[in-house]
Amino acid sequence: MLKNNLLFCGQLHKSYKKTLLWAFCFSLSSVSAWQACASPLMPHDVLERSAQHLPTILRAKEGIARQEAAVLSAEGAFDPTLDGDHDIRGTGFYDGRYSALRLNQPIADFNTRVYAQYGISGGDYPSYEGKFRTQDGGEVAVGAIFSLLRDRDIDSRRFAIIDEELRLEESKLALELEQINAQLAAITSYWGWVSRGLEYGIRKDIWRLANNRQDALTTEVNAGNKARIFLVENQQNMLKRKSALRDAKRSWVSSAQDLSFYHRDAEGTPLLPNDASLPKDFDLSWAEMAWEAHQEYHHDEGIVHLAKDLITRRPDLRRLDVLDRRFDQNRKLAENQILPKLDLSTEVSQDVGNDQRIYEQTESRVKLQLSIPLQTRQAEGRIRMADADKRMIALDRSRMNEQILIALRTIENDLSIGKQMMQITAEEMQVAEALLHAERLRFEDGASDFFLLNLREETLAEARVRHVKAVERYLVSMSRFVAASMYKPALGL
Repeated sequence: MLKNNLLFCGQLHKSYKKTLLWAFCFSLSSVSAWQACASPLMPHDVLERSAQHLPTILRAKEGIARQEAAVLSAEGAFDPTLDGDHDIRGTGFYDGRYSALRLNQPIADFNTRVYAQYGISGGDYPSYEGKFRTQDGGEVAVGAIFSLLRDRDIDSRRFAIIDEELRLEESKLALELEQINAQLAAITSYWGWVSRGLEYGIRKDIWRLANNRQDALTTEVNAGNKARIFLVENQQNMLKRKSALRDAKRSWVSSAQDLSFYHRDAEGTPLLPNDASLPKDFDLSWAEMAWEAHQEYHHDEGIVHLAKDLITRRPDLRRLDVLDRRFDQNRKLAENQILPKLDLSTEVSQDVGNDQRIYEQTESRVKLQLSIPLQTRQAEGRIRMADADKRMIALDRSRMNEQILIALRTIENDLSIGKQMMQITAEEMQVAEALLHAERLRFEDGASDFFLLNLREETLAEARVRHVKAVERYLVSMSRFVAASMYKPALGL
């Protein structure tokens, strides 16, 4: 079925092109003069400006910039630091003083902290504070601290970096999703504007027929060649058509206002499309391009295969994968909190100077610190939360896969019905045109009257309006298909 629906787009562009031009040339006779002084506004014009300047898209891009800054901030947890320490005894029997400067460098692997330190002391210290005593040239020390159990594979700093990087992926997917949704809204608004404009041209043309006929009838009535009732009857039709014309104008102006949100100038300011920029008909080549891009799915099971292919392409589904990875990290961090805290510290130091009271040999030290949690309810609760989150993600993924398939099948049905409606309304226009032509000949021969002639004219006008709306609905359905299938070139991306 998908093959038939999409193939029709190419056939329509070729087989019905003459029909569309014939249908619209009469209805747009009043608009053609405007178009001589301006280029028509085409789909790619709107999509290009929307992609560049739409506030929602720009905001999503700023979200990426903000998240890149958040990643940088999280990475700052491993920046080196320079620490200073100065200790002076102001009063008391001992007058010891000590100053030290330490350079620290955190390293992600094994939660390592490497440092280099220089310290120097002066005065006297009690024996129990002998560690502060140095040679007169000071003491140089280097050391490192390693986590052997808790915080070995992950800790809050590394978790923050990974989480912010995953959030950055989410921001990029959010931008992609916003671009698709925004461009779908833009092209849908464009089709609505074209449809309302073409309808306005049809209404204006049929109103002018009645208006011009009123002048001719007035002359005939004043000359005594026609009864006054003909003038009153035509005036009633003229007012009826004028009312429909005003309503069509209101809808067209409203659709132009909606389109201006997406159609913008080079500075990004909303640009209201003018009357002269209305194209003569719908751009069916846009739909033909979308059809040609999906040839691999032109078979009976094409929709099912397309839905499967979209699992790895759609940003909303890929976002679920990112969320799933974030919950994995949450669980991993919680599991880390259950482990005992076992840290290994190593240090090598050397005094420099000539003070014979202080040993000059190189000293090395190894230290183990152990801390065992007696209860881990907080970590266990977070593990359960992460597991529940992952189950919810799995359910969301299943739901969205089903919704995508249902949406594609709905669009497929809309395209099929839309194709049929375009064919029916095109044939209806041909029949109405033939009847109007015959009725005019009968009127000229005196075998008809104004009532039947007006009826034929309005029937043809309504048939043209229905055809315009049928084409609009078909192109809107094709736009939805393009967005659902992630065909970005047709959306100006």
